[in-house]
Amino acid sequence: MFIFKSIGFIYPVAAHWVATKNGWLHQLGFDDFAFSGVVHAMSGATCLIAAYMTGPRLDRSFDGRKLPPHSQMILGAFIFLFGMVAFNAGSQGSISQPGDGFVIIAKVAINTPICAMTSAATALIYQRFIVDRLKKNWNYTSGINGSFVGMVAICAGCNQFQYWGAFALHTGLLINAGGGIVIML
Repeated sequence: MFIFKSIGFIYPVAAHWVATKNGWLHQLGFDDFAFSGVVHAMSGATCLIAAYMTGPRLDRSFDGRKLPPHSQMILGAFIFLFGMVAFNAGSQGSISQPGDGFVIIAKVAINTPICAMTSAATALIYQRFIVDRLKKNWNYTSGINGSFVGMVAICAGCNQFQYWGAFALHTGLLINAGGGIVIML
């Protein structure tokens, strides 16, 4: 019932604010590439509420089965990365006519993995030297989670950043460093 209410009533209202010309965020000039800001904000709020409602996980299994091996986690992360690049680039819609946005698609296809890798590196370094400095080991799951945060953080504005902006200090690195550190907290 909760998901039905979220999908049927809450998300359409938020999408209307951005997607239509008379939506108040659209009128303020809010630029949300592929409506990813709306999708991620609504998904995050829904997941937060669902996590609160279900409570903490009591064991490390799911329906009596053990969690998947680590190699499957890494494979899933790479599949998600390639899917996210394709989704972001495909959100431009068309490149068949002059002026359709081939340059924007190139920016999106370059910025998405750069942000993912910058955030993964930030999360790995933060985990290794701040969180687990006494253990002196690297935790690849921090890198995977950091890459997810980087892709989500850049998604709404990936068409606005310059090619170098996904890694530069005053644009992408601040987003990625913040996202990479937040995932570790």
